Amino acid sequence: MEFQDYSFSMPTCYQLGIPSENTPMAQYSPYHYAPQVTMPIPHPMYDYNLEPAFIRKRNERERIRVRHVNEGYARLREHLPEEPSDKRMSKVETLRAAIRYIKHLESLLQAEAAGSSEGNKSDSSCEGNKS
Repeated sequence: MEFQDYSFSMPTCYQLGIPSENTPMAQYSPYHYAPQVTMPIPHPMYDYNLEPAFIRKRNERERIRVRHVNEGYARLREHLPEEPSDKRMSKVETLRAAIRYIKHLESLLQAEAAGSSEGNKSDSSCEGNKS
């Protein structure tokens, strides 16, 4: 089997976009070799339909998550005792108020438990004196 002799010609400098020695450099801009890139121009009337579907879905999931978190904070505020304020508590203030309220409730339970155990001891000591 014989191979034919193919003659390949090398591309010229002009075809490759390389300036040759005979070509004046003023003809080539510094960005001549960079690929043409089209940049989207931000516009106030941005069309959300141009976004890929997965980005829209991700953004919608994030909006729903934030809405649920905010609803949770609102429900927590409903269970806290009213604090005099002209504005709504922030998330951090809500958490701090919830911690204070829980500690207050714990102290009430501990005081009640201590009071009931004191009462039981005094009742048993009184019964012991009667006999």
